[in-house]
Amino acid sequence: MKTVEKTKYSVGPISIAMDSGSNFLGFSIYDITSKKYIISGLLRPTTRDGKIIPVGDSYPHIKKCRSLLKQIKELVKKYEVTTGIIEVPSHWAKAGFAARESGSMQKLNFVAGMICSISMFKTCYPEDWKGNMSKEICKARLEKFHPNIDTRNMSSDEIDSICINHWFLNMKV
Repeated sequence: MKTVEKTKYSVGPISIAMDSGSNFLGFSIYDITSKKYIISGLLRPTTRDGKIIPVGDSYPHIKKCRSLLKQIKELVKKYEVTTGIIEVPSHWAKAGFAARESGSMQKLNFVAGMICSISMFKTCYPEDWKGNMSKEICKARLEKFHPNIDTRNMSSDEIDSICINHWFLNMKV
């Protein structure tokens, strides 16, 4: 996890944004009043004894989702989050064939639905916050509006979560 050190997380409301996934879930946390980045990271589903579940493992999808939900609830409590936003996947006719045929769309929507059981969460679609921007353009924009964040080793899920939170607070990426 990358973090900007603060003596206190916030003096006001806190937002958390998530790029949903069942193997990797990007998150970012911001102070809403100042629109300042606090922390971001990548959550991975774990077993009950804390071992990360490898991608492609036959571990039941519901258990992966429960693990992620538990981790999200811990973040919400730790950072006293007041508002959450999660990207709900949508089918893209041109690029969505593999996701649709593999069942990924259903799995991603299931993860998003579980997260929305935490009542403070709102949803957005990829076309809401990024339109048809590529991952490369999203990363370049992030580096422009947050030059102090080192994106070299960040996953696209973490980058997207920061961009979603930035969009949520500023209505632009």
